Amino acid sequence: MTTPTAHVLFVDDDPNILRGLRRMLRSMQSQWTMDFVPSGQEALELLAQRPVDVLLSDMRMPRMDGATLLHEVRRRHPGVIRIILSGHSDSNLILHSLGATHQFLVKPCDPDRLKVTIERALALKRHALSPALRQTVTRLDTLPVTPADHQELVQAIIAPDVSLQRIAQIVSREVGMTAKIMQLVNSSFFGIAHRVGTAAHAVALLGHDVIRTLVLGTQVFSRDYLDASPEFDAAGFRRHSQQVAALASRLAAQMGCDQHLIDLCYLSGMLHDVGRLLLAAEQAPLFADCLRRARTEHVALDTVEQEILGVSHAALGAALLRVWGFGDPVTEAVEHHHQPRRGGRAEASPLAFMHVADALLSQTGRFPHAPDEPYLAELGWTALLPAWQTLAQEMRRREPARAARVA
Repeated sequence: MTTPTAHVLFVDDDPNILRGLRRMLRSMQSQWTMDFVPSGQEALELLAQRPVDVLLSDMRMPRMDGATLLHEVRRRHPGVIRIILSGHSDSNLILHSLGATHQFLVKPCDPDRLKVTIERALALKRHALSPALRQTVTRLDTLPVTPADHQELVQAIIAPDVSLQRIAQIVSREVGMTAKIMQLVNSSFFGIAHRVGTAAHAVALLGHDVIRTLVLGTQVFSRDYLDASPEFDAAGFRRHSQQVAALASRLAAQMGCDQHLIDLCYLSGMLHDVGRLLLAAEQAPLFADCLRRARTEHVALDTVEQEILGVSHAALGAALLRVWGFGDPVTEAVEHHHQPRRGGRAEASPLAFMHVADALLSQTGRFPHAPDEPYLAELGWTALLPAWQTLAQEMRRREPARAARVA
């Protein structure tokens, strides 16, 4: 008999919901140990007794609501992956739980979607991360944003006649804002039938009231770079992310890809170095050592990261995005953008276009790396490379000479 390798905890005050979850997930008993409790207090008591990998909680419960429970679990047990499983009517509670929640599911939830969501969350256990880094990924609720952009967003939100287009322009500049907005809009909470690929589209779908609540009523956009290493060039990081997003999506458009794939290329490019942002904010001294050694010893940054941290920024960023519920096209592009052949069969994908864009735009940066030529040959793109190099050079020239110093 197979011994369960993961522990999943469900919290809901409705006994009928708990019975339904038991029946729905009976087939997973050989893989997961599952507990079903009717209150937040009982959940905390169980967590104090034994480790839990994933917790799924309802929002509206007597005595201790789901928001209070999730924030308390984040404080006491930051290694637990926290998922809301609740109804559309709980929107206000859910928005105020954003900082303590990794993913959102709406009741009634399709059984297959529920199983896949839990399985993807449990995949973090299979990553070769140290316990400290794994806890960093699960504890992280927000990514740093530039203080000037945060202030500009606040001012725009409170302006009486601001357009959603203006708000989208600000959000789209920041990797941290983009990641959080996309995490929310692509959750089942908003019931959108297709994956949203751009922050601008996400802002339009969420609307002014939701964005206002996120900006003014929560802390998800308010973290700055004050704790980041001085070795980390925040402005250059942001600029390079924007350039890779723009070039990857432009290459996809030139190759005749559909708009959905083009949007995924843009999103993957914007988020491709999110692992660097995580390390700069959460592991500043160690990441400073990585940056310093890679620069002075002329060694690939991901090689140094493997030696010092045991994991590359690419793998760490992909782990964070999986925990936050991002889909495979984006997470695989982020994870393998330096070594695309590890991402499976060569094909016109966000991984392929973003790998080329990142490599070409890195040539004048601190950490240059070349495109994988055998991979491009397999794609039949070798003859296109000179024209794409020219395009990348033109894009770099449009920026000030100090730009893109972290590529």
